[in-house]
Amino acid sequence: MSVIRRVLVAAAATAVVAATFAVGTASSAVAADCLPESAAQGAIGVKYREMGGARSPLGCPTTYEIGVSGGARQVFAGGSIYWSATSGAHPVWGLIGEKWGETGWEGGHLGFPTSDELTNPDGVGKRQVYQGGTIYWKADTGAHPVWGAIGEAWGDLGWEAGDFGYPASDVVASPDGVGVYTEFQRGWIYWSPGITCTVNAKLLGAFPNARAFAAAAGKQRCGEQWRQIRDRVVAGRYQEWNRVDIKFCHNCPVGEVPWGSNQVSLLVEHVQARPNDWGMLAHELTHAAQAYRGDGSGWVTEGIADWLRYDLDLPPDGRGNDPRCEQLHHNHYTQGYECAAALLGYIQRTVGGHVLPDLNAYLHDQNRSGDAIRSWLQNKTGRTPDQLWAACRAAECAGGRP
Repeated sequence: MSVIRRVLVAAAATAVVAATFAVGTASSAVAADCLPESAAQGAIGVKYREMGGARSPLGCPTTYEIGVSGGARQVFAGGSIYWSATSGAHPVWGLIGEKWGETGWEGGHLGFPTSDELTNPDGVGKRQVYQGGTIYWKADTGAHPVWGAIGEAWGDLGWEAGDFGYPASDVVASPDGVGVYTEFQRGWIYWSPGITCTVNAKLLGAFPNARAFAAAAGKQRCGEQWRQIRDRVVAGRYQEWNRVDIKFCHNCPVGEVPWGSNQVSLLVEHVQARPNDWGMLAHELTHAAQAYRGDGSGWVTEGIADWLRYDLDLPPDGRGNDPRCEQLHHNHYTQGYECAAALLGYIQRTVGGHVLPDLNAYLHDQNRSGDAIRSWLQNKTGRTPDQLWAACRAAECAGGRP
C-alpha cells in the first residue's frame, strides 16, 4: 500500500481537532487584523466551522479567500486552509506546513493537502497527506516528506513502526549523481531508475564502522553496484528485482542471499572489522541478480560473483587485487569462489568476446546440470575445464587478477 493510499484510509477517521492540535505541530496566534468568521465562505468556510471557527487553533480569518493555481486558500491567525476540487479543504500549519512550503506549496512536488494533520498510531508523531506524498513529523526527527518508490519500500517495511523508524532527512540527491535517498532513524533507502535499495541499520548502534558502511551502501553504493552488475556482467539476463533489501545479522554467514531472493544478509562483525569490503557486497548483490536454474552451477555461480568483485577492482578488504587461489576446499575452482574467479577471468581474457555474459545467459535459459555446463565451456573454448585450469595455472593466473 502506498504512502498516499495508507493515509487516505486513515483520513476518514480524523482525530478530534482540538485534542490533536493541542499536542501537534500547530501554533495559534492572535492577529491584530482579524476579520469576522463570516469572511470564510464556501468549502473553506465549511471546513473552518467544522473545526470550531475562531475557537479552533486557526483563530480568526486574516484574509478573504485567495485564488491559487488549481484551487484556493485562506489565511487565518494560526494557519491556512487550502482547497482544490480534487483534494477538498484541509488546514495546514506548524512545522509540517513549513516543510510543505519549502517544497513549493501547492505548486511543488507534493501538490495540495488531501488530509488534515493526523496522529500516527504510536500516539507521538504526526503526518499529513498531499497529492504527491506525505510529510511525517516527530519531535526528535523533524518534519520530512516521503513519496514514490522510497515511500512504497518504507511502507512495505512497516512505516514508522518498522525497523527503519521515522524519516530523518528529506529526499537527498545521491553522491553518485544518479539516484536519491532518504535517511531514516535506523537505515537508508536509495532509489535510482530500475532499483530501490533498503539498508536496515537497526543492529548497528554499537558498531560505528558497520554503520558507516551501511550509510554508504544506502546513499549510493548499493545502487551503483547493482547498475554495474546489471550492465557489465549479466548483460540483460538477470533477476528483475525492483528492490533489494540489505540487512545485518549476528551468528550468520559473512554474506548470504537465499536462492532466488532479493534479501541480502551481511555479518555485522565482518563489516565492523572490514568496513571497506565493497567486493563482498558486490559478490552478494550478484547472487541476487543471478538466480540460476539447475543444481550443477554452484562453482560457476560463485566464480562469476567473485570474478566481478575483482573486475570492478573491489577485492576483499585489506587483501589487494591478488586473489588467494589455493586448491583447498571452498577455494577449489570446482566449488567456486576465488579459484573459479581466476579460471573464469582467464577464460574471459583468452577466449575474448562476451564469454561470461554468454555463460550467464546460458544458465538463465533452463535447468543446467554440471555436465551441461562443462560441455558448454568445452564447446565455447575448445578445451575441457580441467585443461583450462591447467593452462590457467601455467599462466600463473592464480597469483594475479582473475
